Amino acid sequence: MRSIAAFVLGLLISAASLSAAAQAAPSGATSQPSAAAAATAAGAPAAPTDWLTQIRKPLPWLAFEGDFRARQEYTLNLPGLNQDTPGHEKSYQRYRTRLGVTVTPVENVDFNARLAWEFFNFCEPKIGNIRDTDPNEVVLDKFNVVWKKTFGLDNTLTVGRQDITDLGNGWLIFDGTPIDGSRTIFFDAVRDTFEIKDCKTVIDAIFVDNGASEEKHVEPFNPTAERYFVENDETGAILYVRNKSIERTLIDGFYIFRNTEKVTPAGWNSDLHTFGGSVEHAFNEHWIARGALAEQVGDHESQNVWAQAFNGRLTYKFRDKLDTDAYTGYEFLSGNKHGEENWNQFDPLWGRWPQFSEIVNSLDSTENVVGFTTNMHRIYWGMITRPKPFEFSVNYHLLFADQNYDDRPGYSNDGCFRGQLITAVARWEVCQHMAMQLVGETFFPGDFYTDARNDPAVFARYEIVFKW
Repeated sequence: MRSIAAFVLGLLISAASLSAAAQAAPSGATSQPSAAAAATAAGAPAAPTDWLTQIRKPLPWLAFEGDFRARQEYTLNLPGLNQDTPGHEKSYQRYRTRLGVTVTPVENVDFNARLAWEFFNFCEPKIGNIRDTDPNEVVLDKFNVVWKKTFGLDNTLTVGRQDITDLGNGWLIFDGTPIDGSRTIFFDAVRDTFEIKDCKTVIDAIFVDNGASEEKHVEPFNPTAERYFVENDETGAILYVRNKSIERTLIDGFYIFRNTEKVTPAGWNSDLHTFGGSVEHAFNEHWIARGALAEQVGDHESQNVWAQAFNGRLTYKFRDKLDTDAYTGYEFLSGNKHGEENWNQFDPLWGRWPQFSEIVNSLDSTENVVGFTTNMHRIYWGMITRPKPFEFSVNYHLLFADQNYDDRPGYSNDGCFRGQLITAVARWEVCQHMAMQLVGETFFPGDFYTDARNDPAVFARYEIVFKW
């Protein structure tokens, strides 16, 4: 009860500090055209928007943005899968506030900046008799220049700190700051996006220079301790091509190079070349199939790398009033074979975020590092329905290891069944400026783990988001 009370109190205090500048539909929510836009398209006078939306853009060349996210999270037996471990039960709140600005001095050129601050309040485990609060620091999580139609070309050039969330469903490219959790996901990068309209093709060329330390490129405000976005200093290059010239088909091809130089004790040195592609095809109005394949070569800690990955999904769209989908899928990421000359473990690159499970993302920290999901076969079934303004989904996963560990404590010598995972999500888009989300997960370990790590794990989260 005290954790819930603390959550509500923190929510009220932080919401007041935002002075009502808040909202955000949950990630993945589908935006709908506004009434004003529809009226304008029909030739009628645009309907007035609410005052909160109006003050976002007080001048034609100036716009503001802001959001506030409050989370209550509870975990059980993570990441150790052992109920006898001290601190196996955790309860805490997270409060993230972001404020940003966009300045457009001339047509087609935008300057963007945004500050992010997230602080934690821990209720369990207790430190003495005092609840521990981590105020954290303020970081600059967006700072870039966007130049559209550069020199009259059909392109968009973005230089600086930016999010990259639109390539390949985020499988290998999404989160540039995995140690930071979901506070930030940015890349320090230069990205040029070219559009070839006649061929229905979009080409992205990206250079990445991510620093391990928060102070590598831009020093945070009011730092309380040395913190890291990732274990290594990273440089890389991405060439990503998307083509829609075939009816009802999307074809992607990519080449990704990444160099890592170890900074923290958990880091590693590597030079990896990853290439592959994906195909998504709608056979008719109901059946959609998607498959992605990646091959990885290079060097990991002076070992030659040869690794593979696959991610496929088959979806049936009911096309009913509730917009219901049912789906099944299979994902494979190769594991390292003990005693082999080559390094066979697939590196998920910048895909280290909870793509299908918060629990699995946490378990990775005892096997590799947080979010480094690999050495896995995953078979899953699920369903999602969207009775607006709600959305509900449930999924069942069977998880297997590609290779067993015979030299690590906590892992069996002969079992490859990781376990069973059940996940469920409920979302409610209350209004244009407010949304809520409830997440629940349960994991039942299999014989991949020893008896010392065989207790079920639980993750639960309640989230409320306001957006300006």
